[in-house]
Amino acid sequence: MPPFSAMSIEPNLFWEARLTRQRGRIGTTDQVKAFPFEQDEDAVDLLLGLLR
Repeated sequence: MPPFSAMSIEPNLFWEARLTRQRGRIGTTDQVKAFPFEQDEDAVDLLLGLLR
């Protein structure tokens, strides 16, 4: 199975931005890593940097 990757920016319980990165293969346990940020702009900058 080919690997997949998904990234999203979501609020946490305190309305701070959190960039969530999920990687894995279909049918297996995924690896999830979260990066918390106080400002939304910082999360967007990291997301755009990871996409390059």
